[in-house]
Amino acid sequence: MSTFRGTSSHLHISLPAGGSLARRLTFPLLVVALLTVMAALMAVPNQQTASAAPNAANPNGYYLECGDAIVREGDSFEVTLVYLGHQEGSNFGAAWHTDVGTAGTADYEAQDTEFINGSVEETRGGRWDRTFQTKQDNLLEEAETFTVRFSPTDNVVDPDNPLRDEKCEITIRDDDPNITELSIVSEPDAVDDTYIAGDVIEIQASFSTNVDVDEESEDLPSLGLTVGSSQRKSEYLRKSATD
Repeated sequence: MSTFRGTSSHLHISLPAGGSLARRLTFPLLVVALLTVMAALMAVPNQQTASAAPNAANPNGYYLECGDAIVREGDSFEVTLVYLGHQEGSNFGAAWHTDVGTAGTADYEAQDTEFINGSVEETRGGRWDRTFQTKQDNLLEEAETFTVRFSPTDNVVDPDNPLRDEKCEITIRDDDPNITELSIVSEPDAVDDTYIAGDVIEIQASFSTNVDVDEESEDLPSLGLTVGSSQRKSEYLRKSATD
C-alpha cells in the first residue's frame, strides 16, 4: 500500500465409396486378391501423421494437453501434442496455429505453420512439446484469451471432450500494477468530521501487484485525482508493506 498527500474539500474517485465388385472371380484369382489386401493391411509406414479417417473416440488418435492454461503476460508456455498410436522409433507431425480471442496478435507471437514433422527425438513416447510466447506491455487490461490448435483434425481422439481435442484456450494474466482500492486514512481537523479548504488529506492506494518505489529517487510516483471540478495531483508520502 502506498499513501499520497493532497488537499481538497471534496473527493471524487473515477476509477473438421464405396463401390461394389460385380465381376465373377475364379478361385486362384480370389486367393491372389486376398493375399494382396492382407499384405497392404500389414504394411506399417515409419512416419506417422495427424491425418486419418474420422472417429469420434479414436484409440489411436491425437489430442493436445494444455498444461497450465493461465500464463502471466510476457511469459512462454508449452502445449503437448499426444499421439496414442505412436510406435517407438517413428515420428509424427502437425501444423500449428494460434487464433485470436479477446487477446490479439499484439499480446502473443502468432503461429500459422505449414505441416511440420517432429523429429524422432522430439516425438519420443508419442508426446511433442511445443513452446509459445506471450508479449509484455505496459497497458492496464483485463485477463485475455486466445487459442492454440493443431491440424489436420480428422484424427482427434474425441472432439466432443474438451480435454482430448485439438485446441487449448490460453488465458494471459496482466502483470501491470493497477489500483484495487483507495481509502482516506487521515482525519479532518474540524470537529464535525468535515474537511475544509486547506486541510491535508492522506489517501492510501492498494495495488494488484507489488510496486517497487525507490524512495531515494527524485522522481517519486504521484496519483492524479478529481477533486470537485478540478484535477489535482497527490504526491507520494510513504509505503506500507510491499503492495
